[in-house]
Amino acid sequence: MTTAAVSGPARAQAPRDVLSYSGSFVTFVTKGRGNLARLQIESRCLLLDQDGRTIEEFFQFASCKSEHTYAQENLFQDPNYDFSGVFSREHYVLFRARAPQDPATYAERGVVKERFDKALFEIRRARNAKLLATGPDKVRATLGGLALVGRSEIRDPATGRSAILEYPIKTMNVQDERMIYQVDTGPLAFPDFGSKATRPIDSIELAYVAFNTAEEAYFVLQRVTPVTGGARVCHYSDIRRMPARNTVLSVSL
Repeated sequence: MTTAAVSGPARAQAPRDVLSYSGSFVTFVTKGRGNLARLQIESRCLLLDQDGRTIEEFFQFASCKSEHTYAQENLFQDPNYDFSGVFSREHYVLFRARAPQDPATYAERGVVKERFDKALFEIRRARNAKLLATGPDKVRATLGGLALVGRSEIRDPATGRSAILEYPIKTMNVQDERMIYQVDTGPLAFPDFGSKATRPIDSIELAYVAFNTAEEAYFVLQRVTPVTGGARVCHYSDIRRMPARNTVLSVSL
C-alpha cells in the first residue's frame, strides 16, 4: 500500500516531548497479581484523526522468550517462542512468534482490563532533545556518540488519519566524506492503514523502518510467512514504500 504525501504543517510534538527509551516502561499485572512484568518501551505510535487530535497512543515493548515464571528449573519453555507486543491505556496486542507458526496463535488482541488486573506506565521524557536538520548534523551526532531518536509521520489519504512513529535509532549508517546517512531500525509499532479493522489496536503490527531522506520511508512488517516445504514462520517480509516526514533528534541519556 502506498499513501499520499504528508502535507501541511508538521504535527509532530515539540522535541521536549520525546521519550527517554532507556527509562520508560510498561508493567502488566496478571489476574490475581501472579506476576508483574516490567517491559522496556522500544517505540511509541500516536494515531491521529483528521484534525491532528490523538485517537490512541501505543507503546511497543521489548521482546523476551517464553518462560516458566518462578519455576525451580526449566525456566525456558520448550519449544520456545518470541514474546512481544504493544499496549495502550485501554488495549493490547501480544505477538507470539513460533517456528513453525500457526496464524491463529500469532497475535492476541484485546482490552487491557479484561485480560489483566492493570497496566502501569512509567513514561520519562528525554533531556536536551535537539533537531538534527541536515545530513552533516546527523553524521556528526552519530560519530560523536550521541543517542538518537527518530520520528516518522505517515498519513492515510483515504481517511485523513495520520500517525507519528517515534523510536530510538539503534542502527545508523553514515558516510563521513559524503556526509550522508541511512536509518535502519526497529522493531516499532506500525498502524497498517490498509487493515479493515474497526479498533485501532487491530491494525497495529511490528515493523522496521529505513530512510535516508526527510520525505520518504520504507517499512517492512512482520507477517506469518510461508517458506519452502509448506511451513509458516514469522518473518519481516511485507515491504512498504511510503511518503513520510522523517526527523532525527539527538538526546541526552
